[in-house]
Amino acid sequence: MLTDTTRLGGTVRPAVLADLPTVARLRAAHAAFERAEPLPDDLAARLESALFSACASKINHGPPDSP
Repeated sequence: MLTDTTRLGGTVRPAVLADLPTVARLRAAHAAFERAEPLPDDLAARLESALFSACASKINHGPPDSP
């Protein structure tokens, strides 16, 4: 539980393709913490299609605005 809010800071921004290796490392660390099965070596590539494909964009943001 977060109890010390005096040290909060940072910036929240949309993820970009360059973030995928970091996201994959974070996910691998979480899997190790949870004692889950090892993650595939190509996780960053799999995340790219899951997070940045046209279909994922529609799921996350809805359809484009009508003209």
